[in-house]
Amino acid sequence: MMRRGYARAAASCLLLALLAGCKTTENLVKEISGEQTYEGFSGRFIEVAPSRLMKDGGESPMIAAAEALGGRLAGADMTYGLGGKVRRAEGEGGVRVEGGEPLEDYMVRILGTLLEPWREERPDLQVRLTPDLDFRAETDKDGVITVSLGVFLQCESEDELAFILAHEASHALLRHHESNRYNEAQKRLTDITANTLAVVLSKRDSKNADSRTLNLNAWGMVEAYQVMQTTIFDPAWNREQEDEADLLAVDLITAAGYNNSVYQIVLERLHLADERRAAEQEAERKEVEKRITAVMESGHVVEGFGMALNQMFKAPTAIVGHVVAEAGSDHPSAEGRENNLTGYVVREIDTLGDSAALPLRVDAYEKQILHGKGGKLLAKHVYVQRAGVLIEEGDLAAARKLLLGLLNGPKDTNAVVRYKLYQLYEKEGSPDKAMANLELAAKDRRAPVKVFTALIEAHGRNGDWQRALAGLDAMDARFGRRRGNLPLRLEFLLQDGRLKEAQQVMTECRASQNRDTVAGCNAAWSQHTKPSMRKASL
Repeated sequence: MMRRGYARAAASCLLLALLAGCKTTENLVKEISGEQTYEGFSGRFIEVAPSRLMKDGGESPMIAAAEALGGRLAGADMTYGLGGKVRRAEGEGGVRVEGGEPLEDYMVRILGTLLEPWREERPDLQVRLTPDLDFRAETDKDGVITVSLGVFLQCESEDELAFILAHEASHALLRHHESNRYNEAQKRLTDITANTLAVVLSKRDSKNADSRTLNLNAWGMVEAYQVMQTTIFDPAWNREQEDEADLLAVDLITAAGYNNSVYQIVLERLHLADERRAAEQEAERKEVEKRITAVMESGHVVEGFGMALNQMFKAPTAIVGHVVAEAGSDHPSAEGRENNLTGYVVREIDTLGDSAALPLRVDAYEKQILHGKGGKLLAKHVYVQRAGVLIEEGDLAAARKLLLGLLNGPKDTNAVVRYKLYQLYEKEGSPDKAMANLELAAKDRRAPVKVFTALIEAHGRNGDWQRALAGLDAMDARFGRRRGNLPLRLEFLLQDGRLKEAQQVMTECRASQNRDTVAGCNAAWSQHTKPSMRKASL
């Protein structure tokens, strides 16, 4: 009898594997065997790519069924970065550089050449230059390719830029956003089936020892399957998409006459950028913890609680990032991607030709970047970047002189320069000057989310609840109301004694049906109501 129970559980596991679909099973086999993506087909990738395209999601019965059962699928809303998928917070990633048209036009010309060999339907692609000084490029569901100023500052040839544009365009050409919806639909239906199966099995005769064992096996099987989805199936799916974009990018730049070995340089830059971001995030986390501890130890417990509460809603992203790093990355490592591309280029050397021997287009790139109209635009951001280095080194006087020289008078609201001056005066210990620059930065219509976040936190530390709320209002007006800020808004309203408005926000929190948001609002509310209740009971 016991063996029969195990057999049933094993049969159920097999059923789940079948329900997961051929694509999931295929990716699992690749994960176990270590097969590279390029080994799954013969010939040039651009020739087999049409057969791998995902049809319009609206035509898929699976997607229709999943959305009927669980609501709209969000998979198509994911943004593709150079290193993998990125789930952008509301209001992030959309700021455009003023005066960046020369560099955008340059990218459009390169993109036009790259797309010539593509014979399938082309999406309407657009390019946008952002002021981010990090090495970053992304593609969203609308076919908008955003490239940071940091890419232009770090690349040394047009070939590198061409590979980056080709990679991002490839996500759109290969309809990866539709693939996301299909994958999410498949996962949702499998989860529903798995849970239903476990419930059915668990309702068998609980007095029978074999049935009790089977019940435990059923729920254990579901839990194991969900862990496998998170750590194996989903990352494998995502990594394959990145590999496909890399392979098509190599074919596109080769056809356009670029040196196709530049993928090695780009992936190395990406690896260094990832390391730099990780170090900055860790330093920022430690700094925030130090500030919260200092506020709490000074006796301002409520203010410290508010800061900790705000930080708590940033924590899930960090936790997820840690889990992904430990269990399975959404994209291959730079080394893994380089190995995949090198294997492909070596195999197809006869059809790709000796593209790696072509000279890099350095002169053409420098003409556009250093000597063209884009030169002046980049110069200002280079100086700001240099000022940041000086601030880190403690040479505040030199940094101040450099930054003030970039402003057009005391009323200039340039958010990039003003935010850097805010950081300078914070480090110098001049809070009034720091706040003045932060407020000017917030007036710039291109000011990013981090400016408003810093402004709100600064007012909160000072106990200026009305200004903190005004900062939240300004952020909502600029980027849309963000449910992640509701606990902080509730905290400020309660601190300011505006109970009626706080009750309205509490209602909005519960209506969001987001577990983290509701928990944060409950914590903020309890912090302010429990003391008064205790006093009343005395």
